[in-house]
Amino acid sequence: MKRMKHIKPALLIASAATATVLLGSIGGATMALWHAEQSFTSEIKTGKVAFAVGAPGSILAQEANATGDKLEFTFGKAEAATLLEKLEVAIPLQVDSLSQGNKGMRYAVTPPKFGADTLFGAAKTELVWVASAADCKVNPRPALPSTVPADYYTRTPVSSDYSADTTPKSEFWCLVATLDKAPGSGTYKNTATVTATPDKGTGTVTDSDQWWANVTSVANAANEPDHTIGFAFETFRPGK
Repeated sequence: MKRMKHIKPALLIASAATATVLLGSIGGATMALWHAEQSFTSEIKTGKVAFAVGAPGSILAQEANATGDKLEFTFGKAEAATLLEKLEVAIPLQVDSLSQGNKGMRYAVTPPKFGADTLFGAAKTELVWVASAADCKVNPRPALPSTVPADYYTRTPVSSDYSADTTPKSEFWCLVATLDKAPGSGTYKNTATVTATPDKGTGTVTDSDQWWANVTSVANAANEPDHTIGFAFETFRPGK
């Protein structure tokens, strides 16, 4: 019995797919010879890249899709009013990251800087990574690690493993601010003493009086400027 000779197929790339059929009759047997040509198109796509920052539970206010773009989360008067009224406030923010293909994504956070003459400048503030928006609250409030790592404010939400995800990965941060008391508030008192010498006689006469007052606050949330938390992202290839 003869073994059939193995024939390696040839891959032909053409502009169109065609098929040719030859039919013939040899010795009463019908034979068919198929010849096929097919074209292929190959593309390497970079995939979608998107990065967004904003308040949780809404369409995020700031969005970028070019590596190196910088976004800002802004807060100010409304949050300062809560801080002044309750002496504490927790501000949640959401970061969405999407990078398709073999491109990872990382981002860096720049904590806010407050002027000394602002309500937030008078408060104790911490910007903390939290697992969910619900974890951003004042009681119990999230706290920074006892030893803050040097890369604490750098996150890598998307690895460089291949991904075709269409749903962004969400991460959350929480800015917590607390005041011991409203700036300028407290109880103030003073004592005035007067010493006089009588017209007749010897010695002096001394008298004193005290005054006191409660000052509730001299701060005004309406004067609070806008504050920003900065975000900058970049994409990277495997091994980078």
